[in-house]
Amino acid sequence: MAQGNLLNIGWGRQNITPRFATPLAGFVRREEKSTEIVADPLFVRAVIMKSGRGKALLLSFDLLGFNREVSGALRAKIRENTDFEDEEIILACTHTHSAPPTIELTKSGKINPVYIHLLIERTSMAVREAMGKNYTVCCRYTSFHLPEVSVNRRDSSRATNDLLSLLQFQEDGRTLGTIIHYSAHPNSVCENRISADYPGYICRQLENELGLPFAFFLLGAAGDTNLLINEFSYREMEQFGQIIFESIRTNLDRGELIDTDAIDLHSSELTVYLEPYTNIKRLTRKIKDINDFIIRYIRMEPRKHLKKNLIYRTVSQILDKKDLSDGDAETVHFVALALLENNQKNLSALTKNSPRSAQVRVQFLSLGGVIFAFVGAELFSNSDFELQSRFSGRKILLCGYLDPLIGYISPAEEYEKGGYEIDEAFLFFGVNIPFGKDTEKYLLSYLTDRLEAFFDSSTFSGGEHEK
Repeated sequence: MAQGNLLNIGWGRQNITPRFATPLAGFVRREEKSTEIVADPLFVRAVIMKSGRGKALLLSFDLLGFNREVSGALRAKIRENTDFEDEEIILACTHTHSAPPTIELTKSGKINPVYIHLLIERTSMAVREAMGKNYTVCCRYTSFHLPEVSVNRRDSSRATNDLLSLLQFQEDGRTLGTIIHYSAHPNSVCENRISADYPGYICRQLENELGLPFAFFLLGAAGDTNLLINEFSYREMEQFGQIIFESIRTNLDRGELIDTDAIDLHSSELTVYLEPYTNIKRLTRKIKDINDFIIRYIRMEPRKHLKKNLIYRTVSQILDKKDLSDGDAETVHFVALALLENNQKNLSALTKNSPRSAQVRVQFLSLGGVIFAFVGAELFSNSDFELQSRFSGRKILLCGYLDPLIGYISPAEEYEKGGYEIDEAFLFFGVNIPFGKDTEKYLLSYLTDRLEAFFDSSTFSGGEHEK
């Protein structure tokens, strides 16, 4: 084995399942009701990678996402206890919709300081565990398609990125662990039960059934992509999780060896601009329409007259129900109140001198010929397709759900189509004015420039910050 192929790694895993009743982030339809039912455990997984040049600490959490305060506390604790600099620390979430809130979404549960204390403690333990291991490994990379597993949830006739990539760490021919990269929303479990969803299922199967010391999941550009599910049930999640797991099992120990002599990193805070695409008069009218909808629905007036109403369609989309006529009036009321609260915040932001920009964290991790590009946002499959077309033949893995998570960044053409991801989601994330229509274009231009600079120089200058 060529010396340039060698890498030193360590890994750790700690259980972050709450021991108390908690609301779950991800579905407003749960009405913030607490649960202590655990369908399967939540974990934080840590992988430390060190080469002849550079080191990185990569953490994956079975959580929806982080706000800036929670991620800042995690990063501060890691820096306090280790010699890793901030740009060498990468915090990513699997984006399960069945975990305690670590980001405050409208009417999706408040962050519990007791849980954050547990999370910081267990993360520190996982990092210490990883630091206590030191295995010399080589890396193998492979990728394959998973047809008929995912669907574009905004337009089922459009393609999704069905490519699954595997980065395997091997010692003397034995696979010690793997990093899985795939792009489909982990929102399969709508029931009010704690679950790591399909990413957790896959990792547990690899660790428990196949006996791999560790399995690690990174979610790609999944903002417009779901698994091909209908029931949003735990049973259905397991079925699709098993399909993906079996495909991974088939492709283990395959692929090409990659040179890992150098680990290169780059970290930045990118400024993106907020631009309102509605006026105060129209927004005031929308707030009145929501109020009218709530009153009429509570009064149980004939629902057929509401079906053509925009608010009716919005609530229907959030609840994944085409017809609310036989729906739970309490749940419909709760969702409508969430829309009302959000739009009142939007109106307040437009009438006051509110900030018109936001910061999104972008980090790159290059390991041999494989480059992970992390963004603190929910990205659409278009972003992935566009990046792959610009760097055809390169191993570039676009990852969303870096810390902190600021919401959806969608292509400009999606704004005309509207829908939850465009018209409502930014408000749920607490961004009270939407991102400008050119935000995705600007982000892709930035990613392209950085990747071109990398390929030209074969290295990033670590720690640089863009404003």
